[in-house]
Amino acid sequence: MTGAELRSAREALGLSVSLFAERLEVDQSAVRRWESGDRAIPGPVRVLVRLWLRERSR
Repeated sequence: MTGAELRSAREALGLSVSLFAERLEVDQSAVRRWESGDRAIPGPVRVLVRLWLRERSR
């Protein structure tokens, strides 16, 4: 998952950066760094986001 894909997923879930960070229990700056490509997205975050998207589509 790229930063752009993470941003698209977050937006598809209807979450702001702050709410997304809150749900993941991370700082907003971490989300911004992932989305910008400055930092790699941790595996557990990728898995959780994919699960949220899957649940949303049910």
